[in-house]
Amino acid sequence: MISISESNMTFGPYKKENVCYVEKSKIYKNLGDGVQIVEFILLLGSNLIFIEAKSSSPQPSSLEDNKKKRFEEFIKKEISPKFLNSFNLFLSANLSILESNATDNVQLIELDKFKNYRIKFYIVIKNHKEEWLSPIKNALEVELLEYRKIWNIDINVLNEELAIKYKLIQPNCKRAPSALRR
Repeated sequence: MISISESNMTFGPYKKENVCYVEKSKIYKNLGDGVQIVEFILLLGSNLIFIEAKSSSPQPSSLEDNKKKRFEEFIKKEISPKFLNSFNLFLSANLSILESNATDNVQLIELDKFKNYRIKFYIVIKNHKEEWLSPIKNALEVELLEYRKIWNIDINVLNEELAIKYKLIQPNCKRAPSALRR
């Protein structure tokens, strides 16, 4: 079993063979600087989920241009590239274009059975109010529209509580505040 700690949240535990911790993989490290990537890829039932964890997120604001601009940069330059790069890295490794090894665990599914799986891009944001999630989801859906249409990709934005509901984070796996971990 494996658990992954990111952005002050602990994901899992999952069966090790169902997780590609892409952020820590050799295949990713061999790419060098300049390629943004999600934390991990999870095979959960018939879902192949690309998971990005964040400790916070800017909110769109129709009143303040600087906040609106920061939100657009977050979507276009920070989050969208991570999902697209990770999806492309996964495909490239599975097609043996990029060389991977068994410890990377990039081959979570057999490519000839790829059509049997739903591709999902999830961003989990710690301590976010539920009403703050839909503007992020809507912006990601617009930004990734072509990929969503071509690959039938689902996008979801979750806070910690919803991630527990989706069984991405177990209630007993939530990290204690740093003062309590000592």
